[in-house]
Amino acid sequence: MTVKTMTAVGRTKVRVEPEEGEAFVLSQKDAFLLGIKEGALLEPDVCGEIAKILRRECLRRCGMLLQSRDYSVKALEDRLSRAGFPSSVYEKVIEELKTARYVDEDRMAEDYVRCHIKDRSRARIEADLSGKGLSEDSIRRAFEGAGEEFDLETAERDQIRKLLEKKKYDPEKADWEETMKVKAFLCRKGYSRDAVRSAMEGNYN
Repeated sequence: MTVKTMTAVGRTKVRVEPEEGEAFVLSQKDAFLLGIKEGALLEPDVCGEIAKILRRECLRRCGMLLQSRDYSVKALEDRLSRAGFPSSVYEKVIEELKTARYVDEDRMAEDYVRCHIKDRSRARIEADLSGKGLSEDSIRRAFEGAGEEFDLETAERDQIRKLLEKKKYDPEKADWEETMKVKAFLCRKGYSRDAVRSAMEGNYN
């Protein structure tokens, strides 16, 4: 592997771009100790040391990220890519973490659904989880699991009722303009038109 260019990243790191293959980021100290410089031909033993360093640092970065919260595979890949790790490194590391269940999208989806099943619509929760990079299968399994513990229709109905109470909506006194505003407000939160219409007509059962 021949080094094409080297670019400083902050004060202590350097981005190494080879003639072929993916670029990667190392500390300036490691680059110096390994004799990495522009135009240099990196021998197989040096490439092996680079791979070990990148794997170690990738694991360390994952540990720091996962210490505070769960990440989807996609979100973790995005963070590691932005940090300068090549996909050939972080994909293998993430697979190791998935095997050890440090990265578990099903658990992440289940925890989120259980946390918000009583205060957000199903559509809103699905959109939130999709935005976090979770797969449709993980989201579906999470709702299936939650459905064994909660009555999802009742949960949404209760949410709508509380929102209507907060808005002080009275179907007998509200005019057309107020009714349309409240209906639009509830639909934007992800509740179905049928559920909204039923609740606004006072049918909570």
